[in-house]
Amino acid sequence: MKFSSGLTLIEMVVVVAIIGILAAVAWPTFDRYQLKVSRADGIAGLGMATNAMETCGSHNGGDYTDCLLGNFGTSPNNKYNIALSNAGDGSYTLTATKNGGNADTECGNLSIDHLGKQGETGSKDIKYCWSK
Repeated sequence: MKFSSGLTLIEMVVVVAIIGILAAVAWPTFDRYQLKVSRADGIAGLGMATNAMETCGSHNGGDYTDCLLGNFGTSPNNKYNIALSNAGDGSYTLTATKNGGNADTECGNLSIDHLGKQGETGSKDIKYCWSK
């Protein structure tokens, strides 16, 4: 009787099938995680811009008119462009617009105003898009 060691073709097919099933289950979860990380980058960028606006407003007696009008730059990981869309005496609105490399199809552009009211231009509800 001869003893041989190694894998049979059937064993190899079973292993490849198991790997395929695990990959099919894990891939959508990984995609959702990447989108969530991308949105967290936009939220962080808006948070930094909000801090800058509040600092400027406190130095000007609550007037945001002269506070960095226009573009604030990009979010920390360059997924969003942060801009001041309007500023007046006692009010402002900041908007995070998706960059070209941002593949977030679930949520649109994010915004926040001087009262902390959060906004979103996509089809999901605001709480979903603003959750970290």
